[in-house]
Amino acid sequence: NNIHYLKSFNSLYKNRVTPHIQVYYDSFKRDNRYIIMTEQTDGQIISLLNNKMQSSNPLFIKCMLFQIIYTLYAIKTKTVHKNFNHNRLHIKNVDVVIISKFGNSNIVYMVGKEKLSLPNMGFLVKIQHFYNTTDISSEDNLYKQDSDIITLLKSLYNIENLNSGIKFWIRKTLKLYLKSYTDNDLKFLKYLLL
Repeated sequence: NNIHYLKSFNSLYKNRVTPHIQVYYDSFKRDNRYIIMTEQTDGQIISLLNNKMQSSNPLFIKCMLFQIIYTLYAIKTKTVHKNFNHNRLHIKNVDVVIISKFGNSNIVYMVGKEKLSLPNMGFLVKIQHFYNTTDISSEDNLYKQDSDIITLLKSLYNIENLNSGIKFWIRKTLKLYLKSYTDNDLKFLKYLLL
């Protein structure tokens, strides 16, 4: 299951739709276990969030969330997995790659026919661990409880050292999402840029 999704999502990276999928290289079976070779990352995003400066920076949090949620949008709109659900998209299943920060450079995303620009904060998130992933159109959705976005926002809210202003914004964003948005809603991506 994990290998199937990793192979499928490589096209998103190769076609420059999103850099936020952990790139799959190869896999093989040894001693009845699969060995999966993927891109090396610089660790989990949680390690950056444990840094007081990052965990109190609203722009850092919004950029991180945008990168993850944009990738969910890309999976559902640019692959055959229209009903994709990661099913364990908590903050510890998101890795990070540190990138160069050039002055006030931006990272540009194509959302529908519109270009959205995100400040380069010096990192790219990488979604990983697709073991429990489902696509309702092709499998029974045995793991699904909350949507990926709800799971992500709840896990982010539960990080201890986030300052109260960030926690308030996350709680407000979660309520707004539950009330007004769906997983494929472009307006939610734009909301994160406000």
